[in-house]
Amino acid sequence: MLNDGRRAAIEPRKHSKTFSGCWTCRTRRVKCDEVRPACVQCRSKGLDCQGYGVRLRWMPPEQAYSAPVLDAHPLANPRRPQRSLVALDPPRHVLQELEIDDILGSIDALE
Repeated sequence: MLNDGRRAAIEPRKHSKTFSGCWTCRTRRVKCDEVRPACVQCRSKGLDCQGYGVRLRWMPPEQAYSAPVLDAHPLANPRRPQRSLVALDPPRHVLQELEIDDILGSIDALE
């Protein structure tokens, strides 16, 4: 620190980060207090809080086949692509857990 209270150019600012904040705060890369249904950060800025739901994205086949299987089921097919959870930008419609299970079950039935 400099004597007059200003930060030195080489001293990085410290940020606290959560991995479970709302999608709006994650997109804006700001600290979320995780208040539900809408966080204080979004309300104070007049933003639409996009919530906390899980978002799914399919892995490309070449990445899925090369990914290590950590918790393999005895009947699992090692050549079958693995699913992963990732954040999508911009936010999209968030499905409820039962909707996701139904969709994934339908997809698995096709294989």
